[in-house]
Amino acid sequence: MRTSKIVFVVIDRRTLEQRPAAGYFFTGDPRAGSWTTPLPATAATKFATVPGVSRVFDDGTIVVYELAGSEPRR
Repeated sequence: MRTSKIVFVVIDRRTLEQRPAAGYFFTGDPRAGSWTTPLPATAATKFATVPGVSRVFDDGTIVVYELAGSEPRR
């Protein structure tokens, strides 16, 4: 994430409850077409425990984390 200069991560909690309708979760998904289950909850919750990461938005479905203060970003 540091080398890609990613500052925000957006999580759609619906991806934890259902498989992707199009067969992939993101463009270039190496598992496209092979998803038989939703994403594991750990894929979305891991950002909440990283020191320096801030949850800047949460409406119950969409969560946005800012990584700017996290240890890997320094």
